[in-house]
Amino acid sequence: MDENKKAYTQLAKEYTSKIRPYNDFYERPNMINLIDDVKNKHVLDAACGSGYYLEYLINKGAIVTGIDISEEMINIAKETTNNKIRLFIHDLNDNLTFLNNEEFDLIISSLTLHYLYDWNNILKEFHRILKTNGELLISTHHPFMDFTRFKCSNYFELKLINDSWSTSNDKINVQFYRRSLSEIINTLIKYRFIIDKIVEPQPIEKLKDYSLKDYNYLMNNPHFLIIKVKKV
Repeated sequence: MDENKKAYTQLAKEYTSKIRPYNDFYERPNMINLIDDVKNKHVLDAACGSGYYLEYLINKGAIVTGIDISEEMINIAKETTNNKIRLFIHDLNDNLTFLNNEEFDLIISSLTLHYLYDWNNILKEFHRILKTNGELLISTHHPFMDFTRFKCSNYFELKLINDSWSTSNDKINVQFYRRSLSEIINTLIKYRFIIDKIVEPQPIEKLKDYSLKDYNYLMNNPHFLIIKVKKV
């Protein structure tokens, strides 16, 4: 995670100031469609970044907590939320010892888990801190997208991928892990989560105005995967 912590530290200010079409017109609208009424519910945003979902949840009346590995992102999230909520700098590879058993009604983790080599510990911790019948909503890379885009030879192999993102001034190196769909689903089941919904999202119409090329690609190819599960 050190490489990615460095990347998000570099990206922090640009992350909030620019339109990012795959977030704004693709992942976020589809995630929000799966968030039920959260008024007076306790919600954790695990890897909250600059606070997009935090702000959304606060406006919907939720009692919100945020975690992120990047101090710079947490500082921006404090500004976004006017210091109204609990925020922690924390690596999701480590136990969530500062959070109580059965504390949350909902956990959201947006485009984060593919940065973790091992999902076992974090899913065990998510299960611990969720109330019975609480929900976990995650988005991650679609295994098919990673397999084809990075020309992997073995779909079933858990593989470290090196990628780079372009910014206005530079390229930033990031690393993530490509895993099969069966591994994703079976690891969730292993920690006693019941699958509620699996969404292979498509973009909203607004993306057409920003980039017709991206719109056409995302209408015809899987890129992210969204999964909603319930604790039992």
